[in-house]
Amino acid sequence: MKRLIYHSYGVDDLSQDAVFDIVSGSAHRNGALGLSGFLLYQNGCFLQLLEGDAAAVDALYAKVRQDPRHRDIETLSETAISAKSFDMWRMKRIASGNAAQVINTLCAHSLGPLPKSELAVITRFVQKNQPAAVAG
Repeated sequence: MKRLIYHSYGVDDLSQDAVFDIVSGSAHRNGALGLSGFLLYQNGCFLQLLEGDAAAVDALYAKVRQDPRHRDIETLSETAISAKSFDMWRMKRIASGNAAQVINTLCAHSLGPLPKSELAVITRFVQKNQPAAVAG
């Protein structure tokens, strides 16, 4: 089995409804493929974690790379795993927040500890893509 984390930019006109459609469609398809994971969409950028059979992860990632809703796709982490960490999530959208909130949510729902290297990748993504604070 395999866990893959990638980052991409959404196309400029991607609406929240389109993001919901991505998550909903992914949850349906992933269940049939035995895949699980989550999606973060923050400030126009995606971070997705996929896990499951290596061939199924690779096939789905190849489709993502051809999806016109994504651009500048970059693999952040690719790891052989013995068990899934998010088996209960066929595709879960994680709410935007600060890095501590996101990591706490993931750790609270993970079936096992995530490697520090993967937590660091997710933390950097959240910190880099947080919306700018509005001056009041």
